[in-house]
Amino acid sequence: MRTREEFRVESWSDRPWAVVWDPQGFREPGCETFLTFWAWQDQSPRRLRREATHLADAWNGLRAVDQHWTTATGADWHAWAATMTRLDRTPRQLARQVETLYRFYAFWHWYDPRRVPRQWWPSEPLARQRWLQQFWDAD
Repeated sequence: MRTREEFRVESWSDRPWAVVWDPQGFREPGCETFLTFWAWQDQSPRRLRREATHLADAWNGLRAVDQHWTTATGADWHAWAATMTRLDRTPRQLARQVETLYRFYAFWHWYDPRRVPRQWWPSEPLARQRWLQQFWDAD
């Protein structure tokens, strides 16, 4: 059960198809910009809602390691992945979430490199899979 202190997703019937709300009840501006950009690139409503859900879940997990996406380091993402594997996330769920995070950070690195000067995720899909596998192997 989700509490009010978490990021949450609300589906919309028009672009950007979904909105991510922060724990204080405001739209998360980084997610909104990302989702709006992809919505206008003709991504389906279903895909945008899934991306929004992945981001909200990731931000909730990142809060568990006391970080925000704009200030998270590689070590913070490492701690996040370790935390998520201890929760009820399957390898497939987490892999999909990492793919969304990769696209999110790639977008922000392109859109505003001062805000996101570095892409924390490996650039190749196979490298991202190997990066995730280390957390499942550790269990």
